[in-house]
Amino acid sequence: ISYCLKIHSLDSDRVLVLDAGQVVEYDTPFNLLQEQGIFYHLVQQTGMAKKLTATASAARDMKGSYT
Repeated sequence: ISYCLKIHSLDSDRVLVLDAGQVVEYDTPFNLLQEQGIFYHLVQQTGMAKKLTATASAARDMKGSYT
């Protein structure tokens, strides 16, 4: 489990996004980026979206499809 206020890497198997204490998103980084929800918009705000998306994609390819 990791807790982060700033997204600098996407080396987690799953990401849990909370809003006002409620779970609003939970999936792999790659899938959440494809859904373009809250997590996607947070990544876009980092200025590193292309790099982080490539990292998530590479992790997905290395691990195969997450189950």
